[in-house]
Amino acid sequence: MKSLFKILIWITFLTIYIPNLSASNYNIETVRNKWLEWTNSERSNYWIKNLTYNAFLNSTSQNWSDYSKTKWYIDHKRPGQMLYYDYKKILSWFGSKGVNFKKINSATFSESIWWEVYRCNKKDCTQDLISSVRKTFNFYMKEKWKKYSPHYSSIIGKNFNQIWLWISIDDKKWRYYLTVHYATEVLAKK
Repeated sequence: MKSLFKILIWITFLTIYIPNLSASNYNIETVRNKWLEWTNSERSNYWIKNLTYNAFLNSTSQNWSDYSKTKWYIDHKRPGQMLYYDYKKILSWFGSKGVNFKKINSATFSESIWWEVYRCNKKDCTQDLISSVRKTFNFYMKEKWKKYSPHYSSIIGKNFNQIWLWISIDDKKWRYYLTVHYATEVLAKK
């Protein structure tokens, strides 16, 4: 009984006096800027204009990452969608969020998604998350010489000018859900 009491006191002490550390202790701006740096570095190899962040895309990438977190998996299917990547339905979904795109050479947007096992219990997990997200970026880069390269094509898409990235972390499931939206140009948000 004494040992159980000691354990309970120890747990209480840890709960009260040790700060709550979780993988969610990170600076999303720093992670986003790293992704943009890696992307623009690759684009510069082909003399393609740098992408810039567009905050209008924040709501869509955050929404999709958060939604994926609630499902515990990630895919491109919007509610009611049958095909894995139904361009028209996804475009309609963007419109329902008030985000519309300028069409440039038949391009409007692209969506890259990923989930990864991830755990960090440091006071600041920013560098750990950057290292993990870099693996995702490197995976996309491996498509460079493949016949089918949707993620890499988005990275170097010459019609894309804007980007937004969001990461939702699930500390209980030890994973993150990443969504990157590339866009030609976001028209005035309605």
